[in-house]
Amino acid sequence: MGYLRFLLLMGLASMVPAFSQLSFCSLTITPQNIAVVSGGGSGSVSVKASDPGCAWVALGSNSVWIQQTSPTAAATGNGTIAYTVAANTNPTPRSGTLTLVLLGATSVNLQVQILQIGTIIAQPFNDVSVDHPFVEYVNQIRIAGLTNGCSLFPPLFCPERSVSRGQVAALLIRAALGSDTFAYPNLPYFEDVPQNHPFFKYIQKLRELAITSGCSASPARYCPDADVSRRQMAIFLIRGKFGSVSANAGFGFTPNPYFTDVAAGSAEFPFIQKMKDFGITSGCTVAQYCPGSPISRGQAAVFLARLFLTPYAIY
Repeated sequence: MGYLRFLLLMGLASMVPAFSQLSFCSLTITPQNIAVVSGGGSGSVSVKASDPGCAWVALGSNSVWIQQTSPTAAATGNGTIAYTVAANTNPTPRSGTLTLVLLGATSVNLQVQILQIGTIIAQPFNDVSVDHPFVEYVNQIRIAGLTNGCSLFPPLFCPERSVSRGQVAALLIRAALGSDTFAYPNLPYFEDVPQNHPFFKYIQKLRELAITSGCSASPARYCPDADVSRRQMAIFLIRGKFGSVSANAGFGFTPNPYFTDVAAGSAEFPFIQKMKDFGITSGCTVAQYCPGSPISRGQAAVFLARLFLTPYAIY
């Protein structure tokens, strides 16, 4: 859906001023990830435009518990978005977004992620304490049925352990399909993933959906026990969320690089840019993404919860 059509449906088209969008426009949102207590509250987000002529519009949230209070019209240049969050009376955490659109010949959708804790701070696993930085995200993916952890007795999640390609296949397919029951090809795609492999059906589905082509074309291999890099994770996630055709086309992402270690011409660039556009990642440092580093199970929980368990106003 194009942004003008969406604005018409939302009754906001009359608020969009005439403008000549600059090709190098980009927006910096601060903060892009917000944590809110169960009692709710209010706050604001700063929007910094790369040029005073850059036009954008804030479209609020499709989560009823998040309300955008201003601005009420499209804007140019720098600005501020004010919002309120209602109290969460449930014991479980919840997440939602505020949506911004950078207007232009090709619109770019950006998201501010809002995580609100529940009335009870749960410790889902023995090794993920209530003050662990990823506890709410780990709890979300556990409740959604994406994981049972790395051990049942005792219940452990192993948040610092690297994620294997086999494990990611299971996590991603469960998140993308919303189920652990699905049809998949019985004839193995990869010689190192036979039918009796514990992650066989997930890896088969991952290949069927063109989310992966494996780690080797000849011979055809998936390398299920290899660690997943942050580069690979970005590609897996964006293809899993939006479909391989749309994701591979490099749809609507900020063209100006966010990270100094992700070159604009690299294969992973559009996927990592979209991860930052949607507030899924802040990088490994302020200016770097660390694409070659392995991703931990804790980091994977954050990415999965923010991308798959958070409702978005638009895509």
